[in-house]
Amino acid sequence: MSQLGAIGEIDGDPNYMFGRIAAVAADDSGTVAHVAPSGDTVQRISYLNSARRIPDQEIEDSMRAFRARLDSIPVPLNRMRGMSDLARKAALPTLLPEIIGVQADAEGNIWLKRWPRTGVEETLFDVFSPAGRSMGTVRIPARIVSTPVPWVSRKLVIGVVRDPADQVDRVVVFGTPGWKTTAQ
Repeated sequence: MSQLGAIGEIDGDPNYMFGRIAAVAADDSGTVAHVAPSGDTVQRISYLNSARRIPDQEIEDSMRAFRARLDSIPVPLNRMRGMSDLARKAALPTLLPEIIGVQADAEGNIWLKRWPRTGVEETLFDVFSPAGRSMGTVRIPARIVSTPVPWVSRKLVIGVVRDPADQVDRVVVFGTPGWKTTAQ
């Protein structure tokens, strides 16, 4: 398994999840891990990972902006504290992450929020039971922003949607009665 990094948090605290899971993390191999406060891995959930390549022009533009930012730092990079090795090497990822959010609902089901598909106004969540079994996919017909974290349950998803016309954020409630369940 490659490096895991916490990408989800509950109530603003990345180290708390319903009192029994300290962290939820995902990696680029299609695995999500629950890690207990002791540091032990409680379970791993595998999901279909269909990461997409970042277009070359976007990588070049990002690299140019990244190097300009690094050049603006007034001290040598080897004296910067907290800078990752990837940043020091000016290495950028070449793939978009498949999963951009991980959270649990009140029943302990794990919701994986997928990276948005190009040209489609939707939010997709792959839902897994506490035992790691796939329960299906929830499709929301709007792009829910990641911050604040949406509230999720079997019946409702409450999230913030940014209106493209006026850029105003609005709280929206979506019912989920039609989502396809593959396991209970």
